This record gives sequence, C-alpha cells and structure tokens, in this order.
Amino acid sequence: MFPLSVDQLVLLARENEAPSLIVSLLGNLPGRRFESLEAVEQALESQAAPGEEAAEASAAPMPSR
Repeated sequence: MFPLSVDQLVLLARENEAPSLIVSLLGNLPGRRFESLEAVEQALESQAAPGEEAAEASAAPMPSR
C-alpha cells in the first residue's frame, strides 16, 4: 500500500469514511510521499506541535497585579 502521496492518503481516508478533521489534517501535510504509517504519524505530530504549545500557553493562568 505504501508509499503514498498526500493526495492518495486523503483519497484513502475519504473512501474509508474518516472524519472530516482527519481528512483535513492529512490534506495539510507537506506534499511528499510517505513510506509508512509511522512516517504519516510523525508528520502529523510535528504539524500539531506548534498548535499544542499555543493552546498550553493560552491555558496558563494570567498573573495578577
């Protein structure tokens, strides 16, 4: 099945009725071929990391004056 391009990953996700969030995340991956599911997972994790940091920072309590 692998390697797969981003377009192929998105098509496969749609064919398997993946949630729209998953299809969107896959569609936002860098345009390259992925050699394995692990490579897709790593790309998704690195894509999510900056947003997670921002969410954690916004959840931090504000200092009182």
